[in-house]
Amino acid sequence: MSSFGYFGIVFAMFAENVFPPIPSEVIMPAAGFAASRGDLNLILFVLSGTLGASLNALPLYYLGRAFE
Repeated sequence: MSSFGYFGIVFAMFAENVFPPIPSEVIMPAAGFAASRGDLNLILFVLSGTLGASLNALPLYYLGRAFE
């Protein structure tokens, strides 16, 4: 996970909602482990996960809004 960096976390969390076979229960513990080893900054890891999780709701939100 540390090789992908923060952008990888954002992208993986975004893809988790768009492509269901990727569960966030696998992404975040792996990134948390990398943060505990010092490979990633804890604050940036949490912010990256939050940003990705927030962005992953937007496509389905706008799809639902288009068909309301």
